[in-house]
Amino acid sequence: METIKQILLPTIATLIIIALFGITVPTTLFIATLIALTLISTLTSKPGYVRSTKSVQVDIVSNPMVQAFVSDCLELQEALPEEPSYERHAEVMRSLIRAGHLTVDDLKRSNSSRLFDIHRGGAFVLNHGLDVRVAVQLNLFGGSVANLGCPEQIEWLEGVWSRGELGCFCLTEAGAGVLSGLIVETTAVFDGESIIINSPTESSKKWWISQGLTAKWGVVIAQLVSNGIEHGIHAFIVDMKSEGVIIEDMNRKTDFNGLDNVSISFDNVAIPVDNMLSGISYLDQSGDYHTRDPNVEFNFVIVAQRLLSGRIGIAGASLGKLSSVVAEVEKFTSTRLLPTGRNKSKAMSEMPFIRDKLEEVKAMINFYTKYVIEIEHQYQTIETISNELVHRIACAKIEIVGYCITTIEMLKKKVGSFALFEHSPFGTKPDSLYVYRFAEGDSSVLQQKMVRDELKTFRGTNGLLSLVKSIPMSFIKYPSATGMQLALMQLSKLKLAITMSRVGRERMLDVWLENHELISNIARRMALFTIYEEVISKHSRSHEINVFEHRVLCSPLGDI
Repeated sequence: METIKQILLPTIATLIIIALFGITVPTTLFIATLIALTLISTLTSKPGYVRSTKSVQVDIVSNPMVQAFVSDCLELQEALPEEPSYERHAEVMRSLIRAGHLTVDDLKRSNSSRLFDIHRGGAFVLNHGLDVRVAVQLNLFGGSVANLGCPEQIEWLEGVWSRGELGCFCLTEAGAGVLSGLIVETTAVFDGESIIINSPTESSKKWWISQGLTAKWGVVIAQLVSNGIEHGIHAFIVDMKSEGVIIEDMNRKTDFNGLDNVSISFDNVAIPVDNMLSGISYLDQSGDYHTRDPNVEFNFVIVAQRLLSGRIGIAGASLGKLSSVVAEVEKFTSTRLLPTGRNKSKAMSEMPFIRDKLEEVKAMINFYTKYVIEIEHQYQTIETISNELVHRIACAKIEIVGYCITTIEMLKKKVGSFALFEHSPFGTKPDSLYVYRFAEGDSSVLQQKMVRDELKTFRGTNGLLSLVKSIPMSFIKYPSATGMQLALMQLSKLKLAITMSRVGRERMLDVWLENHELISNIARRMALFTIYEEVISKHSRSHEINVFEHRVLCSPLGDI
């Protein structure tokens, strides 16, 4: 009955909309016939999902470099107390840098496969917030200099690496926070001799900066002004021990207190002109602004490439965290015996309620891993970062991190009192996934941007009409329950587009915010279909794809 309701309601709505837009009767009848055939096909077809008779194996990164990294991490963390000091915790990061698992060359976009391998294959062993240190040091700080710096600055970074010096990345500001999108008030003004970094307001202080107390260096994102001309957001190397750098420790967290998080203000901190990351653009000693290549303008997307690689790394690391939880749950349930009758028992892992779920989760990990590896490859090989790739990367962060959070919570409910033990994989240990959700652009902000950009393509009467036509075309593209979910997504877009087209500019923001639930649902469906279509275009039909279709793509959003 629920299936019939899911199909008939959007069908009737689609036909009404088609009639309102004045589409001819023969066309309407043709579309109605297509939908009717889809209804019959959906209701009479056999269930597409059949439980695999083979145990699903999770794909694990197993190259020697990752294994050596994991081995060093385990050894170094074993020596840490239960709640290490900032300095003891930071020393682990220094040791990992000096060990040479990643070179400066490995941080460059075109050569970042080893960086991504460490996120996917090493995150599961990183505790006490060390995964955040790794991401900050390797991707945000080191990656910024390696990709935005000139040859001299890259050579300087190699010295930083050899000395085991730490760095931080100063982007997020108090006035914006992770829930408000990108706002940068910090200024970098050329005064005739130096660049002066300054926090002009209380809201411009850098906020939640990880590794801020133990870092010797920082990459600071600020608005560049020289000779009275504003040049937008650029990146600068700052010695964090300089006079005028004001660092304040933040309040204790529920966990990961070995990781130093701070707020940072800059009180007219003077840095050399050469400290502006100048691989693409630079200031000469007179303060005149130049680009290295006249055909390549500097823009924020170039700075944001570290956020993009960070989102890819976060998606991979989330799967690593989930894989480790699954392994612990499998280990426990294989030894936990449940009574099944007089003098009879069965391992919990063999009970359908846990067996089927674990198999499904492992299949999903493999499915999502295929997608992550694909966008890793695209990120490394594409000449210019396209809007399409930015979208695909956002989909990975939004959907994969969200899936890992909800799945760990589901597994926690399945294993009973085991979840309460300190040695279980639950408690606050998976809370780093919430850090992943907030970092490199909060997932809810990315969702809003995704839907906003999508609606821009459907402006005006012609845009709305094309959106209307896309609803029945969904059934042609996927003549199954998948097509119904695609049609529902398009119908939701149409509802939002019509709603927004009816309000004046002064009420636009308020109406948009009131529709937060609809926007979130649209964004999630967009992410799911983006991931699905990317994977099926590159891989042949598999058990993992089958599971994704029938357990995620065609499920009500609340059940995912």
